[in-house]
Amino acid sequence: MTVQLIRWPRLLLLLMFCCSSCKVNLLPSYSQEIAAQIDTVTKDIDRLYLMILEKSSSQRVYDNYAERYIDIEVELSSLYKKNKLREKNIETTRNFEIALEKWQGYRKDHKEKKILTDGVIKLNRKFMADILFAIQLTESTKQ
Repeated sequence: MTVQLIRWPRLLLLLMFCCSSCKVNLLPSYSQEIAAQIDTVTKDIDRLYLMILEKSSSQRVYDNYAERYIDIEVELSSLYKKNKLREKNIETTRNFEIALEKWQGYRKDHKEKKILTDGVIKLNRKFMADILFAIQLTESTKQ
């Protein structure tokens, strides 16, 4: 009986040590760099669409905004690639893939149609703001 009483504290101590030294991590670690880049690209997209909205229909020609579209696509592509390299980051990577594909589609539509209406601009702006907000929220939960 005395031998069993001595073993329990040792077993309990061993169990506590094993549990405290082992940590299951299901999410990638938080990246301040990525969070800042998401914030920057969100502002860039918002700025672009607000600038286009301020112009009359005849001044909304794609060529006037092509460089900004390309700059934003480069940033979204960079974010997609950075997240693809991070372990345990499948959902965020997929969200960036969706954002990049949508952005490429919006750019192509503007280029082909030459001019965007207020409604299309507002819808595009809202979608991009929403998906990037979801991605930013996901990143912030990793802190």
